[in-house]
Amino acid sequence: MALKPLVWPLTAKGSENLSLPKWDKPPSSFVLKSYSIPDFQLVETAPYGDVRGLAGNNVSITTVDGILYSDIDTHFPDIAAQLAEIERSVRSDGVRLGELTYKVSKAVYGEMASSDLPVLRFTFDRGQAAKLREIPDGLEGQSYAGWLFLLVTKEDPGRWPNDYGILTKYNLIEGLEKVATEIKAKIGPELNEMLRLREGLFTKIDASIETIEQQRHKAVMKHRCQYL
Repeated sequence: MALKPLVWPLTAKGSENLSLPKWDKPPSSFVLKSYSIPDFQLVETAPYGDVRGLAGNNVSITTVDGILYSDIDTHFPDIAAQLAEIERSVRSDGVRLGELTYKVSKAVYGEMASSDLPVLRFTFDRGQAAKLREIPDGLEGQSYAGWLFLLVTKEDPGRWPNDYGILTKYNLIEGLEKVATEIKAKIGPELNEMLRLREGLFTKIDASIETIEQQRHKAVMKHRCQYL
């Protein structure tokens, strides 16, 4: 599984149509505590009609060669150092991030359970009015919780334009923003720490990917010049 969705399972792959799970414990905590890069697996399914290089079931599984990885420090010490730091960070900051994400999610659902904010039941164009606390669990509840989570974390509306546009169209966004403000007032320190840890982990992951890509290009280019 790719690392970003593992440490941040909510919006690493996009923010549109977010359904916030109602977890009973921090997500992925068991996996993150013992995270190891050599255990990485990438499972890919071929597009319809394209089976080149894939098994008979159209699935490709990419893994890390343990023997080669054990010798990476000899040939690529910079990359080895970055990957080792990522492992340490995931096992510590990643676990803490999961705990904080769980707390923020729980706070969102807690605020929803007591909110008298007027909202609309699905589908909005039917105009079925309800209080936010009356929205049932399941798809409706997780959708409202997801929108609140995005507002609480100040997610750029450009990353969820369809949902944000619908909420604006039906005059729901302003009320949800007020609820989000109430949530932030109650869990400000935890929220800030969560966002800081997410940014730190993403920065380290992106930096390591960039380093690996640069090395890959140098290995195949004449004179290994990164500018040619």
